[in-house]
Amino acid sequence: MQMLTGKKENFLDKVPFERSNVWLHKNVIDDFLKLKELAKAEGIELSICSAYRNYQRQLTIWNEKALGLRPLYNLEHKLVDPTTLDPEVVLSYLLRWSAIPGASRHHWGTDMDVYDQSALNDDYQLQLSPVEYNQPGLLYQFNLWLTQILKSKNNCGFFRPYQKDLGGVSPEPWHISHQKVASDFYNHFDLDVFIKNLEDPAIELRDLLLKDPEYYFQTYVKNVSAN
Repeated sequence: MQMLTGKKENFLDKVPFERSNVWLHKNVIDDFLKLKELAKAEGIELSICSAYRNYQRQLTIWNEKALGLRPLYNLEHKLVDPTTLDPEVVLSYLLRWSAIPGASRHHWGTDMDVYDQSALNDDYQLQLSPVEYNQPGLLYQFNLWLTQILKSKNNCGFFRPYQKDLGGVSPEPWHISHQKVASDFYNHFDLDVFIKNLEDPAIELRDLLLKDPEYYFQTYVKNVSAN
């Protein structure tokens, strides 16, 4: 359970050639570097914004958004103030853009948020916003390339788990996952693991999640695109 929920890290290794410390599952790194080389041939500097994220980090992100200490967006990706909203509404917004602590695919070291470093100025603050990846955003051309390569035989084993709006997590064109390695974690992450994880009283809004854990599990954990 600890490997599934971001509480064990012995399967990770540091990714070379990244500007900051980035960690991935050991069995994913070589395929990522192959994808990076394919990007380089097209003049793209494929870079990782976020890869492995441990439980405590995800807990901090979740709680700070729930409490208004970090930006929270509504369904239209507009900034909202959670202190003015009912808890049920805050939870609905949180779940569209952020994973429940312990239930993030980033805990597995198989998933990462990517962008083209060469398309941005050094002082640009990446938002991981649909505006950046859609036309006429700075990363629109990168998005086109990534879409094409992931649909080809040269996808190096990666896919987008949130490429479509399936009613759970909002589409994330920046989020890619290593299908073979991630599928093992995905298949072992069951409802019992999910409910056990929610025993942590530090998780904001956990009382609402526990009212119908199977719904939240199916909608926001298992509900992903196959490829």
